[in-house]
Amino acid sequence: MSTNTKRLKLLTPIKKFEKKNIEDLTNSAKHNFFINMCKEHKGKHVKIVYDDGSQGRLFNIDQKLYQMFPSAKSRGFKLETRDLANAKSAIIPLTLTEEQKAEDARITQTNLVHKLKNEARLATFTNSLIEKILAADENLSLYKNNISTSNKIEGDFINVKTVARILGWEKESFLKALKEKTNFTSSRRPWWL
Repeated sequence: MSTNTKRLKLLTPIKKFEKKNIEDLTNSAKHNFFINMCKEHKGKHVKIVYDDGSQGRLFNIDQKLYQMFPSAKSRGFKLETRDLANAKSAIIPLTLTEEQKAEDARITQTNLVHKLKNEARLATFTNSLIEKILAADENLSLYKNNISTSNKIEGDFINVKTVARILGWEKESFLKALKEKTNFTSSRRPWWL
């Protein structure tokens, strides 16, 4: 087990969005700008940022601009030209090349390996999974490092905080059973029984 607790630095992902300032445009110019951006970036989220810092996702249908409800995926309300008076900036998705997409995927995988290594270094115990994580190559993905990311629960890497969050008020009896190395049986019943 490594005693080195130095945290690894995460790599910065490739920038996928660009923020454009539109405060100096008139309301009709803002309206036309957003309609053109929605057409140009069809299938991607074009966002509007208001003076108060709130954001909204935009889409257009037949030259009419709509803003999605905050928690909705497909419903929204029509934005009139006068509604854009408080619009401060626009967040526009960038088009990435295939090389940039591959590099971004590599950075994401490397960051996942870094995060797991950081957690494994802080562990107060050791097992086969922690040893595998500490020996992982940072230039390879979790899959290529043979670190399980499936939905199978292997019981290798369980945090006491997670168990306490699930058990709730039975946390103390679980910790007592863990210290005494005895079996723990929860009195909680599954919701379907």
